[in-house]
Amino acid sequence: MSTTRGWLAATFAVASIGISVCPMHHGTVNVLAHSVAQLVTVTEPFRITELRSEALPTPEPLDTWVPTKSKHGESTTRVIVERGENAHAPPIVMLGGMCSLVEWTCGSLNAAGDEHAFVCPKPTGRCSNGTPNWDNLWMSAYDLVDQSVTSVARAHPEAIDRERAILAGFSMGALVAANYVMSRPGYRRVLLAGAFVQLEVETLRKNGVERVLLASNDWDMARPSMVNTAKKLSAQGFAARFLSTGPGGHGFAPSEAWWKMALAWLQDENLASLE
Repeated sequence: MSTTRGWLAATFAVASIGISVCPMHHGTVNVLAHSVAQLVTVTEPFRITELRSEALPTPEPLDTWVPTKSKHGESTTRVIVERGENAHAPPIVMLGGMCSLVEWTCGSLNAAGDEHAFVCPKPTGRCSNGTPNWDNLWMSAYDLVDQSVTSVARAHPEAIDRERAILAGFSMGALVAANYVMSRPGYRRVLLAGAFVQLEVETLRKNGVERVLLASNDWDMARPSMVNTAKKLSAQGFAARFLSTGPGGHGFAPSEAWWKMALAWLQDENLASLE
């Protein structure tokens, strides 16, 4: 008789919905519409065995170089993915200044936090001391930027959300970035630092640019021009702001607090910040 009751209980459990005793709600019984085979183990005598799920391991940070081939020659692109909690944050495509090592370029992004992917193309030109240089500001430079992003996306698809990428540049890299967005679509958010740039609202809008943040140190010779450019664009109803990176001459090494404000404004859908 005992065996019959046990068989009937097991048969009833399999034929109906699964039952899981859950510690939530002060020990009440949760009724779950799942296969009982996933929730219980039927033995003699009948008992319920709890199943536990294992937490997924946190992906390792990535810091590597990706081969990049453009119309102007072969190069490499440095990509850094810190694997922060916000896996969906936009990648920052950073173009460095004249005669700047890519290590310096990506190094200036360290304070931006661990929630972004950093893509730093290596220019194919060379200064007299052998360091990389943007020797052609126009078509070849644009192609290198595009091919750098394409190469990284192919090698590390988790590092690039192309539609949400931020194009950034410092000094000559800012000139390349400014002329890129004035000549073709590709980026909605742009950060330009330490350069005399010329931007037109009509062209920016035609190419899909939604907001531009201009920046410089307080004693940078380009500061007055960048402040005026931001004011001119803003007066025409375009989302443009200037944000000082603090005391100093021509350079780009913003603090973590600066990056927090800058990226919050660049990614925000309203204009509440930096007003």
